[in-house]
Amino acid sequence: MVVAGDMGTRKARNVLFNRYVNPVMLEFGFLRDRRIYRRFNGLGDCVLVEFQISQGIGGDAYCFYVVLTVVPRPWMEWYAAQGLPVDFDRPTQAHGMEERLDVPNPVASTRPDLWVVDTVESAHIVGVELAVALRPWLRELVGILDREVFVERLRERDDYPFGSRSGRDSVLAMFLSDRGMSDELEAILNKDEEEFRTRAVATDEEELATAAGSPFAKWIRERAARAT
Repeated sequence: MVVAGDMGTRKARNVLFNRYVNPVMLEFGFLRDRRIYRRFNGLGDCVLVEFQISQGIGGDAYCFYVVLTVVPRPWMEWYAAQGLPVDFDRPTQAHGMEERLDVPNPVASTRPDLWVVDTVESAHIVGVELAVALRPWLRELVGILDREVFVERLRERDDYPFGSRSGRDSVLAMFLSDRGMSDELEAILNKDEEEFRTRAVATDEEELATAAGSPFAKWIRERAARAT
C-alpha cells in the first residue's frame, strides 16, 4: 500500500528529474541509466553524474547526493589488470575520481551536499537551483573529455576538485605513458615508488616492497614501453 506521503514524494521526485535534471543533462550530451548519467569520449574515458539516494533527514522527503565523477579509460584498465571487476561500458564512481555538488542554501540539513525535496513546490525551487549549480560542472566535465585539456588541468592545479593529489598524479601518469617515457613521467613514478616504500615500512613489509617495487609504477612503465 502506498501512503499519501510516499505518493507526494514520488511526484516531487518526478517533477525534479523530468522538468529540471533530465533536460540539463541532455543539453550537455549525457545519457541516462537509471539515476546515473554518462558521457564518453572516443577513447573510452567517461564522465558521469550520479544521484545517490540518502536516508537524509528522515520523514517523507527525497534526499540525495549529486556525485560527479571522472573515470579515465586507463584507470579502468588498471583496475582490470589487478583482477578487479570493471564494466567498461557502464563505469561507476568506484572506478574514478569524484566530487560532490554542494547545495547553494543548505537550510534543510547540516550536510552542505545533501539535497532535499519533499513537495512538488520544493521540487521546482530545488530544480532551478540544481540546474544552475550543475551547468558549470557539466561544462568542466565535458571539457576534460579532451585529454589534452585534462592533462593541463592535472598539471596546473593542486586544488583541482576531483580526487586526491596522488590520485590525480596517477591519472596524469596514465595519460603520459601513452606517449612513452619522459622526464615528467619518470618523476611521477619515482614519487610513487617512494610512497610505496614508505607504506611498506609502516606495515613491516619493506623487504617485500623493495624486491617487488610499486605494482602501479611497473604497470605504467610497461604501458609506456608499448607506446614507443
